[in-house]
Amino acid sequence: MEQSPQAHAGVPSSVHPASIVEEHGKVWLQHWKPESPVNFDAVQRILDRVPGGPQSDIVLQVEAEALMRATKAMRGKAMGPDRWSAELLLRLPVPWWEAAATLWNAVLSTKYVPRLWRRALIALVPKRLDEYRPIALCPVIWRAGAHCISRNVLPWMDTWLGHHTLGGAPCRGPGDAHARLFHAWQSGGKVFCQQDLTRFFDSLDVQAVGMVLRHLGAPAGLAELLASFYQDASRLFLHEGRSSSAWGSPARGLAQGCPLSPMAAVAVGHIWAMWVQSFAKGRTDCLIFIDDRVLWPSCTCADPLGAMDVALRASDSFDQAFGFQCRASKCAVVCPPDVGTFDQWASARSYPRVTTLKVLGITLDMQEGALGLLKFSPRLLLHRLRFLKLLGGEVPQLRRIVLQLVHSAMFWAGGVACPDRDCLRDVWHSTCAVLQKHATFESPKVLLCASFGWSLDPEWAADWASLRAAWRFKARPPAWLDTAGLDVACGDWRRFLPGAAMAPSWHGSTIRAPSGWESFDVVKRWLVDHYKWQGVHSCGRIRNRGHRDDATLARGLSLGAPLRSARFALEGHRLAVAAEPTREVRLAALGSGGSIWYHCKRLEMSSPDTTACVCGLLQPSRAHLTWCCASTTGLRQGLAPPSTRAGERLFAAEISEYPAAPAASDFENTLQSIVAHLRNFATVGERLLIATDGSAKFDVGGCAVIFGSGDGTFVFGDACEDQSAFRCELLTLTTLFEAISRAQLAPGCQVGILVDCSSALQAVAQPEACSMPLLAHKAARLLRDVSAGGLDLKLSWTPAHGRRPNWTAPWGQTAARCRDLNERADAAANSIREHRARGSGRVSWHAELHHAALWERGAILASAGASNVLAQHLRARRPARHRLAVAAEPTREVRLAALGSGGSIWYHCKRLEMSSPDTTACVCGLLQPSRAHLTWCCASTTGLRQGLAPPSTRAGERLFAAEISEYPAAPAASDFENTLQSIVAHLRNFATVGERLLIATDGSAKFDVGGCAVIFGSGDGTFVFGDACEDQSAFRCELLTLTTLFEAISRAQLAPGCQVGILVDCSSALQAVAQPEACSMPLLAHKAARLLRDVRAGGLDLKLSWTPAHGRRPNWTAPWGLTADRCRDLNDRADAAANSIREHRARGSGRVSWHAELHRAALWERGAILASAGASNVLAQHLRARRPARIIQDDP
Repeated sequence: MEQSPQAHAGVPSSVHPASIVEEHGKVWLQHWKPESPVNFDAVQRILDRVPGGPQSDIVLQVEAEALMRATKAMRGKAMGPDRWSAELLLRLPVPWWEAAATLWNAVLSTKYVPRLWRRALIALVPKRLDEYRPIALCPVIWRAGAHCISRNVLPWMDTWLGHHTLGGAPCRGPGDAHARLFHAWQSGGKVFCQQDLTRFFDSLDVQAVGMVLRHLGAPAGLAELLASFYQDASRLFLHEGRSSSAWGSPARGLAQGCPLSPMAAVAVGHIWAMWVQSFAKGRTDCLIFIDDRVLWPSCTCADPLGAMDVALRASDSFDQAFGFQCRASKCAVVCPPDVGTFDQWASARSYPRVTTLKVLGITLDMQEGALGLLKFSPRLLLHRLRFLKLLGGEVPQLRRIVLQLVHSAMFWAGGVACPDRDCLRDVWHSTCAVLQKHATFESPKVLLCASFGWSLDPEWAADWASLRAAWRFKARPPAWLDTAGLDVACGDWRRFLPGAAMAPSWHGSTIRAPSGWESFDVVKRWLVDHYKWQGVHSCGRIRNRGHRDDATLARGLSLGAPLRSARFALEGHRLAVAAEPTREVRLAALGSGGSIWYHCKRLEMSSPDTTACVCGLLQPSRAHLTWCCASTTGLRQGLAPPSTRAGERLFAAEISEYPAAPAASDFENTLQSIVAHLRNFATVGERLLIATDGSAKFDVGGCAVIFGSGDGTFVFGDACEDQSAFRCELLTLTTLFEAISRAQLAPGCQVGILVDCSSALQAVAQPEACSMPLLAHKAARLLRDVSAGGLDLKLSWTPAHGRRPNWTAPWGQTAARCRDLNERADAAANSIREHRARGSGRVSWHAELHHAALWERGAILASAGASNVLAQHLRARRPARHRLAVAAEPTREVRLAALGSGGSIWYHCKRLEMSSPDTTACVCGLLQPSRAHLTWCCASTTGLRQGLAPPSTRAGERLFAAEISEYPAAPAASDFENTLQSIVAHLRNFATVGERLLIATDGSAKFDVGGCAVIFGSGDGTFVFGDACEDQSAFRCELLTLTTLFEAISRAQLAPGCQVGILVDCSSALQAVAQPEACSMPLLAHKAARLLRDVRAGGLDLKLSWTPAHGRRPNWTAPWGLTADRCRDLNDRADAAANSIREHRARGSGRVSWHAELHRAALWERGAILASAGASNVLAQHLRARRPARIIQDDP
């Protein structure tokens, strides 16, 4: 809606889905026409020039388990033309899947794809204004099997994929293409040529693809499988529920949506790259990502224009051979403005000459070197956050949506490009607006992130994404580096990831973390700690004194700012919110709420500047209530006062800097000892049992290797920053593998290793998926080497700590022996860990962190309790409204107080898991405080019951039940028969055949006193009445009025053809007459319906119509050709008459005074309940401050 209007030429020719299917279906069928433009002789000449590959020995096979896994991954995806969804297939039993795998293997062996599998629905997905992308929805069973095959051929693809061909294969994503281009640019590249293939997948010829696959040595049967799948294929077009009238048969093109299509496209792209490079002779380089191509001259090329011309001519010959086309408008020559050598060359090709490289979602300005995100719209993200604010929800849900809809669009290219700091700041402000129902505007950023998660902060997320990209590049070096030149493979990682290189420099820090040998959590912990430090010291509450000098005001403490080197825990905020997830605790954790200004705003009280605290001083602040107020002394009892503004205002406790890991053991000596033990006890005839274990606590780790023979126990630990238990497990295995490798045991020696960590075994089996890939790869390589040397080395998982009692031991061993050996390894690892911990500062640091978190938690709970005290004090002075206490304050304490439960020492000790309630004292010092004591007698809660009359009976004291008089009877009835006869007479005088007689009815009720009115539009007839029934509700009065009028019409016996129109402003009454069996007063409604049916059967033209009351529905159209003004006027007269008779009847009734008495009693009960709930909160906060707390760990 913010875009400029389209020109006439850009307006879509079709809008309706049926028209779109018809028009664009013909376009695509025409593109897939049988006359193939592929020159197969030229294709063969190209293949003869580029290097091929030997025939792969991979046997294509599909297993039932893999087929099920692939189908599970497609849950929620669209089904194919057979209408079998993944969810339906997964309901079938395992034997069916085994049969399906057998069928698939038969397809692979016969190289014949069933005809039904060759059908596909083509979903037309909008691409541009009048362009659609054809996405093929093949049968799910074909997609699942094709996915298995695509996974099987990955080792073959790795044999020929290089640094020129990216995309379409694992570990070759857009980030790898960005890295290649930025390295070329930072190495001096100034000129780039971009090409975009038009309809690439739909232009591929299956026969040509088969030639390419065979040339590259594809597994036997792969090319034939593709050929069979596309032979006599059928396609049916779909768009928004409409389909084409008949199936079409394409003669070329690969289905976008088939798992085998990317593999085929990458193979063709690889041939293009090799063809172009065969002419380059080192003068140019190139890159292809599916259908996006980039070519550039090398920085050492003497004639870049000539070299680029040769490369582009080679590319053109390739496209002519394969039938590809490049749209000139989507191609470009990119170079700085001062490079004019390529202007004429670009013009000859009709390529635009630009200064910004735009490729795969990012932009690179050749002149200024600025990086950016392509098609990135900050306004769109801000609009998303604005609408998310309207959606509402809890913080975890909102956080998840923000990360998925906003952060994913900003940080997907972390390490390469991200939005500028101004954009990040705007997104943060909008994110705060989304959280406004959970936090106030004054909440400091550092406390919001500490409580809700650091990933919400766009600046933190940007740094984290950049550092993660750098860590991934170092820990998992891209596979394409193996085929790149030494200048690329050995280049500095900063040349590949310029955005990541800047992240540490923003903070003036240097990060030293051996990527791949340790977990990325080490870097993440440093980043969180740095943002805590930066957030506290940059907070305005800490930088500015902000202390009021007027002694008559309720002020906080006068403290100084913390030292610049101070670090802060900021862990108790999450603990407090997790322990007491109430609004007051959450606001206290966020450093907001809890002041006189907050409560006056929330309670709609004016003049906060002149409102006094419970202690009598004016304008109480949050800091005053938490740390200084005499009325909240009990809440902070046992809580050490803060020493700086950080503790006073942010409840941030200072801690020392995170210490380094303990010193490493004598690793080489331990390794040699293990080698010697292996040589002494490893034999060919008997398997040598070894158990390994790793242990960690308080970020101090230990490793142990235990031999089942010779009493060999070897323990050690290293000095790496990461001392997690998983890394210790993996390090132990790696060390043992290295020792076995050095021992050079005789072939045939049998060694069995028991490991109780399945994750470590999985890391050795799949090192590329491990969080420490380099360490896992080293372990896997050592294991592979020793196994290749003839050693019979086996690993087995062993349950620890008595789990899995029915576990069967491996290798013919007894479970008891394996468990005993594992327990010895566990004890040894714990022993060395405890020994290393004694010389480490990490144990004392964690103890310090624990105490700091408990202090923060206690301060936050005390602040929340003080806020409740002030709130109860103000509520007692606020003019009360006529509503129940639970509706007014829907909290647990108020609800329990209204139920006459909770609020005593026994309740709170049970809830807070505190023992000995009989010896626990109240805030006032007395033992065993009851609910009644806290509500009516305790000195610490006097302010809560101020202005509240004390109870006079046990009902008021214990149940908060106020006494009232008995409910009175309804007022006396009007002279009903006389009123009925008067209506009959008026009907006979004014009802005619020629003109419709208008009548309006209305019923009114207030304080359980009702009134009824019938108003005639002719003859000034006004009739009012009421009955003496107990039910005097407005709805019954409406229905009674209609029933009375119908009875009068029945008695009047009007001539057939007379026209009567009745206006009613109560739709429920009309519905009751139409459906009396559904009415809450069925007998009265049945009577009205019967009377209406009888008078209509007598020939009377009687009609009813709803009329809006009180000026509602201004565009309402009146019935029967009448004007809306006349109908509204008649309805207003009926409403006034009903109100008049109701007020007249109320004067002689005791129900009005009874309701006034009930109102006063309800206000007293409400005040007593709120006072009891407030007193319960006071006791709860008093007890929490003395309860031992627990640390709750959570992901930041």
